[in-house]
Amino acid sequence: MKRILLCFCLCFTCFLFLGSVNISQVEYYLDTDPGLGLATQVPITPASEINTNFNVSLQNVSDGLHLLFLRAQDGNGKWSLLNSKFILKQSSLNTPITYLEYFYDTDPGYHNGISLAFTGSTDILCTESISTTGLSNGLHFLYVRCKDAKGFWSSNCPKIVFKGAAGISPITYAEMFLDNDPGQGYGIPVSSRVGEANSYLFNFELTDENVPHGMHLLGVRVKNNAGYWSLNEYKFIYLSSYAQPAINSVCWYFSGSGANPDEIYTYPITNPATDITVALEASIVHLQQDGEYQLVMYTTNARGQKSMPEYKFFTADFSPNNVVISINGTNLTLTWDGIIGADHYLVTQKTDPYQADGTVYTVDGNFITLPIAAKGFFNVKAQRNMRSGFSTAIRSRK
Repeated sequence: MKRILLCFCLCFTCFLFLGSVNISQVEYYLDTDPGLGLATQVPITPASEINTNFNVSLQNVSDGLHLLFLRAQDGNGKWSLLNSKFILKQSSLNTPITYLEYFYDTDPGYHNGISLAFTGSTDILCTESISTTGLSNGLHFLYVRCKDAKGFWSSNCPKIVFKGAAGISPITYAEMFLDNDPGQGYGIPVSSRVGEANSYLFNFELTDENVPHGMHLLGVRVKNNAGYWSLNEYKFIYLSSYAQPAINSVCWYFSGSGANPDEIYTYPITNPATDITVALEASIVHLQQDGEYQLVMYTTNARGQKSMPEYKFFTADFSPNNVVISINGTNLTLTWDGIIGADHYLVTQKTDPYQADGTVYTVDGNFITLPIAAKGFFNVKAQRNMRSGFSTAIRSRK
């Protein structure tokens, strides 16, 4: 199984207005501001009002929650305020995303968060603002997750939100630090304005190069347009290793028609890697003929963490392929393709297809040689020791 990430373009519609002066350029970026005029340009025709569609490439964007920012510049060189939208990118799923919700700090349980409107079915664009109404002042953790059409949930995608006191002058700068305070103005700039006044969502990435993994004390402070700093706000966070651990096993189980989903099968990876391609043969010998099942497959890494699962619905069909009867003198040989996981086969010979009983032969391989009768009907049943068997009727007449 190969780890697959969806790579495609989001179509985004924007409407911008800067007054009587024509808009000369429009640009966008994801998460981190590269600086005025340094973001990705949107093709436009200069005008005082811009209403346009454009594509946002997600090809090199990691899975998780992201912020898309849009701004414009007029002919006098003045920039507009930022317009932002949430984007959630998930690993490849077999079914479309049908529900999106968020919550702050404490998980209320699946489907008990606050629902969000969105567009798209795999990589999705949130079309409404996430409210901070009711939040106390200070630092909070925002979590967003989605559910697919089969009822399976994604992992939680976190962001850090800072809410300032109401009525204060506009916040113009925010910074963070870990463990040790470097002094005002010497932290890591992290602020990104979101919809409501005095509420900011922080975007930052920490790598093994500058922060060891483990428990840390995160400090955040902001500065207003008068140059005054707030008090520091603190939260404990745990940082895991930045390096993606290697995949060391592929696991799967079956559900439906009496299958036991707690019975998990594991295929160890001989040479663990972050991206793998393997050919697996999963035995279905313990399932029921014509039963409706779902195969659920996922990988585990060196830390014991599980990937998002992949799903496949199927109907169990144990009919051997390439059934061949050959005649040599007074004998006939019946052969068929072997079924994965079968320990032996039971071949029943009858002189009438409606006969209650017949002569039963047990063979270990996928062939049998029998003397030719005046006529014969054969039924082949594949079995596995200590399990209920499955059967497939193969009728042949001589």
